[in-house]
Amino acid sequence: MGHGGGADKAAAVFEHVRATAAARSGDATVERALLRNAGLTIRVGTLNHCTYGPASPARALCLENAALPEGADGPMQDRGRPDRCSDNTIGPEHLPLYTSHRLQLLALLDRIEAVLARATRENS
Repeated sequence: MGHGGGADKAAAVFEHVRATAAARSGDATVERALLRNAGLTIRVGTLNHCTYGPASPARALCLENAALPEGADGPMQDRGRPDRCSDNTIGPEHLPLYTSHRLQLLALLDRIEAVLARATRENS
């Protein structure tokens, strides 16, 4: 599913549902009912997935110091940070965005280093 606290939480719920359904000799109908009752909400996002929900013990850290739009009633999906929030997950589908961003930052750093090197030579 991905990496981060949200992935761990979802995996635990799915494993519990599988084990419970198997113990009850259940089928897909039983699994769906167990999932509905599990209290797991997965918000699918561009930069990450979020498992925050009313039953979640973690606070939505994306809401800290945030100017909330009128009517907002949950996490601000693309402000989530998997390195800080136990509800966030980065999945394989997110990697191209993060890889692209990393490459852009590295290119910017190369340009900055070139400018600094030129300035150092000119002031020597």
